[in-house]
Amino acid sequence: MRPLVFRVEASTQSGLGHLMRCLAIAQAAEDQSIPSIFLLSEEGKVLARARHDWTYDVISVPIFESQHEEGSWIREILNAVNASALIVDGYSFTSELLVPIRNCETSVVVLDDGSNALTAFADIVINPATREYDELYLQSQASLRLCTGDKYRLLRREFQVLSLPSIEARHGIAVNLGGSDPMSLTLPVLQLLQQTLPEVPVRVVTGAGYRNLPALERFIAQSPLAVQHIHNCQNMADVWSHARVAISAAGGSQFELAVCQTPSLLLMVAENQRGATNLARSQGWCEFFDCTTEFPEPRLSSALTELFFNEHRLKEMSAKASKLHDALGAIRVLEVISEAL
Repeated sequence: MRPLVFRVEASTQSGLGHLMRCLAIAQAAEDQSIPSIFLLSEEGKVLARARHDWTYDVISVPIFESQHEEGSWIREILNAVNASALIVDGYSFTSELLVPIRNCETSVVVLDDGSNALTAFADIVINPATREYDELYLQSQASLRLCTGDKYRLLRREFQVLSLPSIEARHGIAVNLGGSDPMSLTLPVLQLLQQTLPEVPVRVVTGAGYRNLPALERFIAQSPLAVQHIHNCQNMADVWSHARVAISAAGGSQFELAVCQTPSLLLMVAENQRGATNLARSQGWCEFFDCTTEFPEPRLSSALTELFFNEHRLKEMSAKASKLHDALGAIRVLEVISEAL
C-alpha cells in the first residue's frame, strides 16, 4: 500500500487522544511496511516526538488564513508522496479543509465521534465507540465505508500481546486523566486518595501535554501517599494490567482498560464521551462519574472505598471485561482502507 498521511489535532489544550488512536493505525501500517507521514502543528510535533516509540515522519503545518487554504497545501503533499489515504482526526477541522481534496485520487478517512462534520467528504468513517450514528453517516453519503463499533477500537501495539495478572496478583491504584488532563483532575484525584485510602500505593501517569508538573511534584513530595509518578509513560498496558483499580479519563483509555481487564472508575470530562461510557458501565466492568460540570468527590470517594477491598466484585468486573474486546481494530481499519483503493 502507498503511504498514509495523517492530519491530526494534538496539543495541551485539545489533548493527545486523537494522536494516540492515529498512532495505533500508523503502528499497524508499519508492521505491514506501509509508511506514515503526520501533518502536525509545532506543538503537536513536540508532543509526538516525546514518545520513545515515535518513528514517523512529521511535517509542520504552517499557519494558514483558512482551512480551505490548508486543504490545498495538504493536497500538494498527497500528490507529492502518492498517498493512498488521508486520515483526519480532530474536532477543530471543518469541511472546508477537505473541499480541495474532494477529487483527489487519495481516499479520505475521517475519525468521527458523532459530530458528523466531515463525513460528507469522506470515503471511510471510523467511530470505534458506537454504531448508533451509522444511519446518519450513510444519509450524508450512501457510498461510505463504515468502521464503527467494538471491532474497530484503535489500540496501540503494546495492547496486542498481554500477559494479564489475576486480581489477586494486582496491587494499588493507577491514575491517568489523559495525555494533557485538560480539566486538571489529577491533583484532586490524588487529594481524594490521600483522604480516602492513604495506605494504598498509587501509580499516577501524566502525559507529555500535562501542564501542572510543578504543583504535582510538590504534592507528591509532601504527601504521605506512596506515589510512583510516571511522566510521558511509554507503556500504558503495563500500568493498567498491574492495577487492582484504575481511575481514568473516559476517552480512548477506557478501551485500553477493558482489554487489560482492569476494574475502573471512569471520569467523563466531555459530553461526546457519554454514549460510549454509558455502554461501558452497562457491560459491568466499570463505573462512571460525570465531571463535565463539577468534580463529584463524595460519590467517587464512596465508590472507591467500597470497590477496592471487595475482591469478589473486582473479580466479577475483570471477568466481564475479559469477554468484550481484542486489540486488532487498527489492523481491521487497514483492511478496509486497502479494499477502498
